[in-house]
Amino acid sequence: MTLAPAPELPEAYHLEGAAMFTSISDTVIRQKVIDELRHDVRIDSTNVTVDVIDGVVRLVGTVPTYFQKITAAHEVQRITGVCDVVNHLDVVFMVHWTDEETATIVRGNLDRDARLTDPPAIHGAVAHGVVTLTGTVATPVEMASAEEDARVAPGVIEVMNHITVTGPPRTATWI
Repeated sequence: MTLAPAPELPEAYHLEGAAMFTSISDTVIRQKVIDELRHDVRIDSTNVTVDVIDGVVRLVGTVPTYFQKITAAHEVQRITGVCDVVNHLDVVFMVHWTDEETATIVRGNLDRDARLTDPPAIHGAVAHGVVTLTGTVATPVEMASAEEDARVAPGVIEVMNHITVTGPPRTATWI
């Protein structure tokens, strides 16, 4: 038995291993990224420029918070055709926050977070806007929640998460 040759695919389709995908031009990807950043109310994209080469998006410019920097890259990564995101956004505050003010806000965020079972077990230090989290939590979800609590605080330009996940407390087993 002989097999017939596979039909030729249109130029827009490429075969890579066993997966087939439609190529999207860098111009189309760039416009989608610009539209996403302009329409996301969480991001002030006024001072953001976008470059795309071979599906790799480069974000350059300034945003007023670390949360916006991280959110911009996360949202862009979800766009069809984007292969990678290089985030060169700098955080430039509209209002200057001291490290002490930022640390107080991070501590308050941690203490109020209902997702954390033992907020006092998490410690935060702030130096030049960089928050370093240490301590222990029971689950990876708590670790991510603590990082989010720090990330959204004004004055934060980066978060270093060194929290250790210890696992949930063990309970007695009844026989």
